[in-house]
Amino acid sequence: MAINPLGQQFICANLGDASFCCVKSGLSWDYTEASTGDVYSESGGTAQAVSRLASGIISSLKMTNPSRPSITPDDLNNANGGTVTLQDAGSITSHDEPTEDQWCFIPCETHTDQNTCENIYQCYWYNGACHTNPPGCGELNNTNDCERYGCYWYNGACHPSWGCEDITNEADCNAYGCYWYNGMCHSNPPLAGDIANELDCLEYNFYWYRDECHAVDQAQLCYFLDTQWVGGSNPVDILTVFDVLDTYIMQQPLAGWSFVATITEVFGVIDYYLGMDGNANTGCLMPLEY
Repeated sequence: MAINPLGQQFICANLGDASFCCVKSGLSWDYTEASTGDVYSESGGTAQAVSRLASGIISSLKMTNPSRPSITPDDLNNANGGTVTLQDAGSITSHDEPTEDQWCFIPCETHTDQNTCENIYQCYWYNGACHTNPPGCGELNNTNDCERYGCYWYNGACHPSWGCEDITNEADCNAYGCYWYNGMCHSNPPLAGDIANELDCLEYNFYWYRDECHAVDQAQLCYFLDTQWVGGSNPVDILTVFDVLDTYIMQQPLAGWSFVATITEVFGVIDYYLGMDGNANTGCLMPLEY
């Protein structure tokens, strides 16, 4: 028989009895003749109603008992995935008695396993249940279903599209190949000056000093001098001068540091202590010039 399970479902839902699906009698309908537009009323069984649609001479049929929406021959053929013929209508007669094997109209929502839902009844499985209609992305409540239906999961929900700036958490931002910094997701990688915190600065392999993110590192001497600045008109005191001078004389780093100052750097630090510009010698942008 050329009526497939989807066609059977359609016939049961629209042209059969609610209890037995296909029945021999007891149904009523109106049909519209295609050539004239005249409407005729009839009663009978499911096979007769299907034959009217398969005849090619009516434009629509509306069940009146039980009451159902009006359908067209194209509706039946499209649901079946192919043309339903008069021979197909005749084959329904073997299914129009309750004592025979019946086509059972089982709503999609009744099925409780994915295989039966999708592969046998051609319904839609998502959110752990079977559904008559495909979902909108916003209806899906889990990652697997979201991706399976061609949607995008981020921010704990399913979306029909995505953009880096739409994402509000770091894990999803990274998963979509975007760039997370300053507590937000971005389409493009940052320049050093775009970053406003030390953690992100170091994460992107930049350098954090003087409370800013920099693309170029500074010398250990500069980091040391930065630590001495506590305010005032001159960040370099006499103890700082002696510490830097000792590294040069002893050729040994200060405790906790790894640099040994050159004589040029020593004189630059001395110049700062004396209130003169030492930048050219130290190579450091001193806190005085922040």
